[in-house]
Amino acid sequence: MKMKLDHHQTIFLAAFLTGLIASANKTVSGIASMLVNGPGKTSLNKFLTKYDWDAKRLNMRRIEGLQKHNETR
Repeated sequence: MKMKLDHHQTIFLAAFLTGLIASANKTVSGIASMLVNGPGKTSLNKFLTKYDWDAKRLNMRRIEGLQKHNETR
């Protein structure tokens, strides 16, 4: 079952992606430990494992967002 991200899920996704980019330790624990006022390790893990991700759809949304800015178009 595909799920649409709600506001809180979008925040978790943004935190996770920020951690993947910024953290040298790419584990859930490493990402959670470097996020200031971000979700904890348990919350991030639940977020990543509870939902069925549509990778193509998520990538299309990423590309659409990039297309809105001249620097990344």
